[in-house]
Formats: sequence, C-alpha cells, structure tokens
Amino acid sequence: MGWRFELHDLTRGTPSATPGVHGEQDTRCRFVLRMGNGRAALTSEPFESASTCQRAIDALRVEAGLPDTWVRMRSSAGEWLVVVVNAERDVIARSPPFRSTSARATAIVAMQAMVQDAPVLDRRRHPVPG
Repeated sequence: MGWRFELHDLTRGTPSATPGVHGEQDTRCRFVLRMGNGRAALTSEPFESASTCQRAIDALRVEAGLPDTWVRMRSSAGEWLVVVVNAERDVIARSPPFRSTSARATAIVAMQAMVQDAPVLDRRRHPVPG
C-alpha cells in the first residue's frame, strides 16, 4: 500500500449512572500520514472532531508547496524534526526525529509530493459523521 492518511479516534467513553453503560463519546481525532512501508511520516495534533481533522488534511494539501508550512526544528535532545503549520501558524502535525538535516530535507520533499494524492482511510473505532 502506498502513502496514506489514517484517521484515528481519541474516543473515551464517559461513565454513565448505569454500570456497564457508557454515555456521550468524546469524538476527538488525529491523523497519521503513513509512508508506503507503514511507518509514520507525520502525526497530527488532536482535533475536536473528524471533520476538523479532515479540514486540516485538506489545508495541508493546499499549503504543502509553501515553504513556511514545513518548520525545520531541532529538539533539545539534538534530533532533527519537522513541524507542520497552517497559514495561521497553528501546529497541525509533527514528524518523528531524523538522523540528519539531509534526511529531513529528503522527507519534506517526499511529503510535499505525497500529501496531494494520499487517500484518507478511516481507522476510527467508532466513526461518527463529521
């Protein structure tokens, strides 16, 4: 399987007054951009709903070619990272660490190309209409 976005829920049932029955569900969601080998290229911040998560993916597709979208950082542990931001400079997603700046640069070029056509697969346990 090629590159893909996966939606994952962060659902937590809230206890109800009746034992064994859960009340309202928290429908928070995040996306993971996976490479063809299954490894995560990006993991998003939590979003309040699947529809908000999908809008973040759509924004990433539109803004992928903009240089300010891909913020190059170095962690306090000395690891090279990419933080993806939207036009408002809100953090959308983060990469795993890279061993070098050249590996990070190569990954950014690949992600810029692959986000355009990567399908979105719903991996949520309890899909809720967005």
